Amino acid sequence: HTSTTYHTFTGLSVPIPKPPAGGSSTNGAVLTRKGQPGPPVNIYQCLDAYSETEVLDGDNMWQCPHCRAKRKATKRLLIARLPLVLVVHLKRFSTIGHFREKLETNVLVPTKKLYMQNYALPAAQHASVYNLYAVANHFGTLSSGHYTASVYNGLRDQWNYFDDTRVSPIPEAQVATPAAYLLFFVQAQG
Repeated sequence: HTSTTYHTFTGLSVPIPKPPAGGSSTNGAVLTRKGQPGPPVNIYQCLDAYSETEVLDGDNMWQCPHCRAKRKATKRLLIARLPLVLVVHLKRFSTIGHFREKLETNVLVPTKKLYMQNYALPAAQHASVYNLYAVANHFGTLSSGHYTASVYNGLRDQWNYFDDTRVSPIPEAQVATPAAYLLFFVQAQG
């Protein structure tokens, strides 16, 4: 039996994957020692973690809407209709016991051609390519910090960095940093 539920969304909050137990690797990263970043991950690893199949078992069993019986089931999140503008929130804060800390992992993000077809239903895959047009950065901790932004100017084919009252050009390679917090994509045309 398949159950489908639709929810409207304005953004995706994606986790930053952890490295496998036993050490760091290039396919996941968290803080290694007191604020030192581990190896980078790419945005697809974050999206994979967001949409991976989850087993609903134990206290989290699925309840059949017809017979009301609780059953073990699986759940996977897929997008039914991709938006023109896609906002991706990187979950930079992690809870460890009673403490929360900020993940300084560098998430590698393409500025052009983010492919979303693996995260959408087949009917939505025709418009599944996105280009990055802005990044909001957060520097600091959970309780305080400073925000900056990098924004693409399509008329000048140039990225600009905004920091309070200062605006300056920035190389495309420096747009997504370990401080990236919100990523703004627009559907690619043609």
